[in-house]
Amino acid sequence: MIKLLIVDDHEVIRDGLKKILASDPLLSVEGTASNAEEAIAFVSSVNVDVILLDISMPGRSGLDIIGEILRIQSTARIIMLTMHKEIQIAM
Repeated sequence: MIKLLIVDDHEVIRDGLKKILASDPLLSVEGTASNAEEAIAFVSSVNVDVILLDISMPGRSGLDIIGEILRIQSTARIIMLTMHKEIQIAM
């Protein structure tokens, strides 16, 4: 079973992804977070395999917290979520 954390500041995105991913028997959505602080707190207490992480959030962005997340859970894999079309956002 692949354990997931969904991090996005939009509730409709979090809920939609959770519903879609929950239909796969190989995936388990362990939790959701609406901002960087909630995400850091979650990964500090719950081990996950994959983090779906929004690039743009109010306050600290997803890009800002990648290093901190990986210091806490070095084996976690991060998939960045974005609405931005510009490739430079992630470079």
